[in-house]
Order: sequence, then C-alpha cells, then structure tokens
Amino acid sequence: MKAAVLTEQITIQKPITVKSETGSESVEYQDTITCRARVVFNSGTRLNENGDMFFSNTVVFHIRRFYDFNELYRIKWNGHNYRITAPIEHNRPTQSIIIQTELINDFELEKEYGED
Repeated sequence: MKAAVLTEQITIQKPITVKSETGSESVEYQDTITCRARVVFNSGTRLNENGDMFFSNTVVFHIRRFYDFNELYRIKWNGHNYRITAPIEHNRPTQSIIIQTELINDFELEKEYGED
C-alpha cells in the first residue's frame, strides 16, 4: 500500500460493556487505535423512513495491515461515527485492510444514548 494515499486520520473504537449501579449493562466505545487511512465513498442516499430523514452513506476505509480488531468495533472519522457492515478484508498483496462501513445517523444515536 502506498503511504501517499493514507491522507485521513481515523480512530478505531473498541466496544466495552459497562455495568451501572442498578446492574443494567450498556455498551460504550473507547478509542483504542489512531491511524492513517484512505477514505473512499461508495454510495450515499437520502431516504424518508416513517417521516424521518435518513442519510445512508457507505464509506470504505483502507488502512495498513498492522492492527487487530473485529466487526464489533466502530470507526470515528471527521466528527462522525461509522459502523462496520461487512467482514474485514485482509488484502495481502497490498498489505492493507479494507473496512466497509455505514454512517451512524444522529437519529440512531439519540435512540441509543437518549439524547434530546
């Protein structure tokens, strides 16, 4: 993989299960890996689902092959969070990892974290 194409900095976040005082469990994401990546936009559409505007963006990240993580992790880039949607592809000839993701919308975050 050519280093010149790794122009964006991303943060890979690890899911951590947290127990509250009442015993309920929730998942929080902790920054674990910060690296350089090549970002490719595959597609993006705007949908109206149940009266809510939904932006469906598919973004592919290419990073070097030195990191160990799985599909449960999330990627933070450019102020937005992305969910990994496909198995992580290890490309041996180019020594890279290819990660297919989709944008986590603000509406989904509001439901998940109870924000107003």
